[in-house]
Amino acid sequence: MHSLDRHLVIIKPKEPFLNWLKSQYEGNSALTLDDIREDVTAFMIPQADHPEQDKEYIRSIFPDLFDMLLEEWHLDENIWPRNRDHELFKEWFEVEIHTIVIDTVESSIRKDRFLS
Repeated sequence: MHSLDRHLVIIKPKEPFLNWLKSQYEGNSALTLDDIREDVTAFMIPQADHPEQDKEYIRSIFPDLFDMLLEEWHLDENIWPRNRDHELFKEWFEVEIHTIVIDTVESSIRKDRFLS
């Protein structure tokens, strides 16, 4: 096993996001917060010396994170909130930062471009 020179960020939807999601399509009405928090995307960010640096980094990339999280549920950008500012991001999502990331697999990590 090896430690990675990254921190791990897990972003979980909160109730206001669920409410927005349910308002978009009637088919979403049975969704629960547990449903949408069960399997969330994790992000690796640069290793930092202080927790504030992690928060600053996340704030610097939150527009991309916000778009990616919305895209996981709806590809139609026309229904996304117009004002996707940092306050809405904090209202809709809980951010967990984990500072120790261990790779338990001996093979190399393969990277595929997610965004261009």
